[in-house]
Amino acid sequence: MSNAPVLKDSSGRVISGHPSWNRDDGGNNGGGGGELEARVAQLETHVQYIRRDIDSLKDDVREFRGEAKGEFSGIRSDMRVDFRLVFGSLIVVALGLAGMMAKGFGWL
Repeated sequence: MSNAPVLKDSSGRVISGHPSWNRDDGGNNGGGGGELEARVAQLETHVQYIRRDIDSLKDDVREFRGEAKGEFSGIRSDMRVDFRLVFGSLIVVALGLAGMMAKGFGWL
């Protein structure tokens, strides 16, 4: 019989162990053996690179927000001017149409 650890899930079914658990390397059946320190060091290096990349992304997002705020404030002021022009034109057209209808119906 194998000396691999037996794991069970929440329903009680037996889960087979990782293949490295079945190795007989002097009683250390935890997997990894002497390579563990090297693998942990490699993972730590990867985490450092990931953190550096995330910090870079944060800086890029902050920079983009600053640029976007400046651009959107300019767009908003342009939209105010455009809205006033369109709204004024709509009022003029409505009054002109009302005047033409009044003249056509003989109200004036």
